[in-house]
Amino acid sequence: MSACPACEYFGSTVTMTRRLMGGWVKRWRRCNMEDCGHKWQTYEIPIDALDISIPPEDLKEIPIQREA
Repeated sequence: MSACPACEYFGSTVTMTRRLMGGWVKRWRRCNMEDCGHKWQTYEIPIDALDISIPPEDLKEIPIQREA
């Protein structure tokens, strides 16, 4: 899941999903924060398609913001 680029809230609804070539997945999302509703797109790619200097197992997670 990704945070909303407008308000940084982690709750979103996937409104559409499309599979792309090379194993990629494109998702259209809408923020669930009542006062936001921002729409954006995300892409999921296979791990072996990534070229990063930090191994994925060394990446740290950040806490998810919850509604009060």
